[in-house]
Amino acid sequence: MDLNSKTQLQLKIVLLGNANVGKTSLILNFMSGRFLEQQPNSSGASYSFKLMAIKNEQVKVQIWDTAGQERFSGFTSLYYRDANGCMVVYDVTDPSSLQKSVEIFKTVLQVNPRASFAVIGNKADLQYELSVNQTDVKAAFYQALQDNIDREKIFKRIQFLETSAKLGTNVTQAFEHLAEQSVEAGSVHREKQQDEGCFKKKKGGK
Repeated sequence: MDLNSKTQLQLKIVLLGNANVGKTSLILNFMSGRFLEQQPNSSGASYSFKLMAIKNEQVKVQIWDTAGQERFSGFTSLYYRDANGCMVVYDVTDPSSLQKSVEIFKTVLQVNPRASFAVIGNKADLQYELSVNQTDVKAAFYQALQDNIDREKIFKRIQFLETSAKLGTNVTQAFEHLAEQSVEAGSVHREKQQDEGCFKKKKGGK
C-alpha cells in the first residue's frame, strides 16, 4: 500500500519493568538518538508516537512509558490491556529486575494474550557488571509458560535482546522488530491519516 494512503495503521507499544532499568532512556534514544546521564525521575505515564514504514505501509506507533506506575498494578493494566506490543525491560546488572520482568510478563499475558512481546536486557554497556545472561533469561521465561497450553508457540514469538540506551546498541532494532511483529499479528487498527510526525503527551502525575 502507498505510504501516502488516507488511512494508516496504528499500534500501541508499552514499556514495562522495574524502576531504573532504563525504560525512559530507551524511548528517548529511539525517538531522538539522545541519552541523558542524569535522567529526571519520571512521574505518571506518558506516550510518544513515531511514524514508521513497516512492510511498505505507514504505521503510527504509540510508545507508552509507564514510569513509576508499576507499583500500582491495577492502574498499570490500563496501559497494557489493549497494547499490541509489550517491551518488558530488565537491567542486565540486576537479577532482581529479571525476576520482576518475568512476573510482569505472566500478568500481562493473562490480561492480553494476543500481545507481542520483547524481553529487553538494558545497560549492556556495563559488561563488567553483567550478572544476567541470555541463557538464564530465556530459561526463566520458558519456565514462566510451563502451565500454558500454547507454551511453545508463545515462546517462539518472544524477542530476546540486550540493549544499551547509552550507546544506542540494538535500540532501534528492538522497537522496529516489536512493531513489525505486532503488525504481523494482525491486531492493529486503522485511523484517518493526519499530517503529523512525533508527539509526546503526559498522562497523570505532575
